[in-house]
Amino acid sequence: MLGYLNNLSLRRVHALLVIIVAAFLVFGVAVRYGFLEHDDDQNISHNPRLQTITTDGLTAFWEGSYLGLYIPVTYTYWAAGVALSHIGEPDNEVPYARPWIFHFGNILLHAINACFVYILLRRFGAKDMAALVGAMVFLLHPMQVEAVAWVSGAKDLLSTFFALTSMICYSAFLGVGRPKGKGRYPRGVSYLGALLLFCLAILAKPSTVVLPAFLFIEDVFAARKVRWRAFVRVVPHLIAVALLLVLSGASQTNEGPFPPVPYWLRPLVAGDSVLFYLRQLFIPLHFAIDYGRRPDLLLSDYVRLALATGPYILGAALLWQYHKGRFKAATAAYALFVVGLLPTLGFMQFAYAFFSLVCDRYAYLAMLGAAVLAATVFQAKDHRLKVGITACLLLFLAVQSTLLTRTWEIEGSLFGHSIEVEPEGSVALVALSNDRANKGFWRDTIPLLERASAALPVWGRPYNNLGTTYLNLGNSEEAVVKYRMALKYFPTYPLAHSNLCAALAGLGRYDEAEPECRAAIALAPEFDMPLLNLGFIYAKNGKMADAEQAFRSATALAPGSFKARRNLTLALKAENKCGESISHLRLLNQDYPKDQGVALDFAACLQELGRQAEAEAVLQAFVTLNQGSSGADTVQSSLDQLRRK
Repeated sequence: MLGYLNNLSLRRVHALLVIIVAAFLVFGVAVRYGFLEHDDDQNISHNPRLQTITTDGLTAFWEGSYLGLYIPVTYTYWAAGVALSHIGEPDNEVPYARPWIFHFGNILLHAINACFVYILLRRFGAKDMAALVGAMVFLLHPMQVEAVAWVSGAKDLLSTFFALTSMICYSAFLGVGRPKGKGRYPRGVSYLGALLLFCLAILAKPSTVVLPAFLFIEDVFAARKVRWRAFVRVVPHLIAVALLLVLSGASQTNEGPFPPVPYWLRPLVAGDSVLFYLRQLFIPLHFAIDYGRRPDLLLSDYVRLALATGPYILGAALLWQYHKGRFKAATAAYALFVVGLLPTLGFMQFAYAFFSLVCDRYAYLAMLGAAVLAATVFQAKDHRLKVGITACLLLFLAVQSTLLTRTWEIEGSLFGHSIEVEPEGSVALVALSNDRANKGFWRDTIPLLERASAALPVWGRPYNNLGTTYLNLGNSEEAVVKYRMALKYFPTYPLAHSNLCAALAGLGRYDEAEPECRAAIALAPEFDMPLLNLGFIYAKNGKMADAEQAFRSATALAPGSFKARRNLTLALKAENKCGESISHLRLLNQDYPKDQGVALDFAACLQELGRQAEAEAVLQAFVTLNQGSSGADTVQSSLDQLRRK
């Protein structure tokens, strides 16, 4: 690949620059967006292993799965983003990940991937302009927006980055478009490079297991015929897949009972999904984050079942034409598109299929097939209006992607738009209710959550969120009922166990609450909230040493959590351990300088340790910062008393 770059003509350099500039023009607005509560929090912003970057924390991602996924390369990439967030602020002990760094990284990765698509198309015979058109379709199609505008979509971008570089190395191994002269590597080096990059791709996202099929298609296309050696060459890749799958042992938990789909019907389920993606590809309108296309809904729709045979008929027709020596590039494009989607088509159950079999992000790598088709059509047709029509189509895609990217700015616009496209999308309904809850509009969440539970009655999360709504509306008894409903459908739901613990504790039913907290801790040892709830129970029962330990464990899991660290300081205060609490109070006062309770406790602790000047300085800083507030008057009174002493 480096050899190829050394031999780039000025025209091709210009093409790559056009791709990069277009990426930032269309998607650049996302750089000013924040993290979403939709997975970004648990993946990055509130991920306890990324609160502080340590060798042990990074090693843990490589030693086993996290949140049901084994994607250590992606988590290492995100850890680098967190580390970059702290550059220039060495004294900032409370971790803070800057979202613009992650959004910028997503856009840059997408631009580089489109450049790699251009390189691949050129290597396999596309002319400069045709390759650029194919790369621009890959870059600008609205189906790509979800992976680019969503910080958590980096796993799709990063895995595709390694997949495409693997394909470029493999093309060099095959002798396709190999540079001449100094930049030329031995074929064995190219093959080993392709194998290594393939392993990194799987470790970025497991669905990249389809890459051996992509390499096989490359081989067949290069040789213009199917050869046994094409199968033999990908055997090491298949062995690597098996080893990595054994190593990961990862599996995401379904959030409710998974409706069984008979094996003999799964090909039709897959056909329906392919048909959906083809429609989105050729009619790029009405994109959503939640399409609600569950397999159980398909089984009762005989029209959709009949139409689901269409992709198989199309595939058979293309293979027949390929056998006749026609439409070879179109057949390769269709094969790449379908194979790229294969892990999520419904042949095998996977966690998100509980909500929907189709997602835009699942098609990110598969869009390589669309790029091949676009380049083939552009190069085959010699029409005077070809350039003008193509420019209009690319402009249309760019406008659609720009508008769609803008919906990703905040949860309200994102999920509101999704519900406009698919009113019964249960994931979008719950997420929109979360947005209303975060703004304090608790009653507004009830109709949204009831719609979500009606759309997907066996899903535990709407009931859990209804429980939280009722808890915040002061109806703890109804909250307990809803939390138990959530656990009925999802018995291993750690958040519901933790919330039920809190609700029962609020009612004074500590004996019932404690087992729920312990269940949550056992199910999700990386989750700090049940430890906080357990500490609260211990504190209420006068077991301050146990409460201290629970709060200390919660603080270790989430160093940036105000609630965890503040409760730890209160427990230490109750045990008269001022010396141990001083460092925690200093940190809290530094990052929450307007919190009256923290300032008073910090000053009191300093005074107890005989550091009166420091105590006065803390109180004076609070008064200066909060002049005119009632809290400032209270603290000023404490300051005056301290000075009189």
